[in-house]
Amino acid sequence: MNNENDSIIEKVWQDLDGQMSREQIGRTVAEITLEFQDATVKAFVPIFIHREAVERLKSQLNENSLSVNGRLPTADKHQPAIEPAAQSPNHLQMKGMHL
Repeated sequence: MNNENDSIIEKVWQDLDGQMSREQIGRTVAEITLEFQDATVKAFVPIFIHREAVERLKSQLNENSLSVNGRLPTADKHQPAIEPAAQSPNHLQMKGMHL
């Protein structure tokens, strides 16, 4: 499954826009591959490995982003992250919303 893992690593690296090293991705893919080693049906295992790797690594990137700049990460790169202070109840009341 090594050639298959290389293919998965490359796809994950592209999905993450090169924000993480292939070595890190390879470790995550290898870890996930072990979780599927006893699967009785192997046809869709590479798809599951790819999906799980992207989810785990995106989560790590979001955690790193939050710890680096103290801002909440956002899914849309074109919109600024929401500042934690903007979520206070006083802010919502000023907008006409009451908790």
